[in-house]
Amino acid sequence: MWIQLQDKSFTPRFNVPQYLLDDPIYQGGVLKQSMLSAPERDPNKPVTDDEYGWSAKMWEPAVRARYQQLVRQLGQEFDGKITGINFSESSIEVGTENADGTTTFPSDFNPKDYIDAIGENMQVLAESFQHSIAMVYLNFLPDEWLPWNDKGYMRGLFAQAKALNMGVGGPDLMPYRKGHMGQSYAFIKKYPAALVKGMAVQDGNLRQINPKTGKKNTVPDLLDFAQNYLGLDYIFWVEDQPYFTDEVLQQLPDIKAN
Repeated sequence: MWIQLQDKSFTPRFNVPQYLLDDPIYQGGVLKQSMLSAPERDPNKPVTDDEYGWSAKMWEPAVRARYQQLVRQLGQEFDGKITGINFSESSIEVGTENADGTTTFPSDFNPKDYIDAIGENMQVLAESFQHSIAMVYLNFLPDEWLPWNDKGYMRGLFAQAKALNMGVGGPDLMPYRKGHMGQSYAFIKKYPAALVKGMAVQDGNLRQINPKTGKKNTVPDLLDFAQNYLGLDYIFWVEDQPYFTDEVLQQLPDIKAN
């Protein structure tokens, strides 16, 4: 069994406890994020008012304290009983991009506070799960776009994960996709082989075009990239239909033959 702690939602529905929304100490509890640029979104789908999700305000100390208490409680009950546990993705779609390439963020969001919160949560996860695999999903970070705008955010979090002997990974296994290659993929590829690496095949990943072939991703494309380029230990397959039934289940290698 593997657990993913999902502090972000990708629908109009909140996915935090109601008390975070109600008590003023939590500063609203959540922040609205746009979904229009998400790779899982079907580009042929008309834009609607529901093209957004929500992120827990992890940079708010009161919110972060409750989240860390949840992590510790889960550790007490499940450490050593499950195979692994991971945080949801580090990417957060907030702010307005300006013509000069900078981003104007909402007044209640600070990128550095958000990065620091991820690092603090990683420490708690590693401490709470010492007998199961503790993994952090790092894909994109706000106010940084590598290699042009390198503030050391991604580099620092991967270094911390290594120091904590944590697993690393992320959502969206999309071979050779330019934006991802310059961000987390480069760090995941170089991450020590002795530590665990895993990624998820999310909704829409099999719809993407593989830059190497110029054709839609195939299951063999994903497996080859995962094993021979990134060196992954785990692939988490999301049941994105009809791809999961028509392609994934039909083309995955026969486990009995290995």
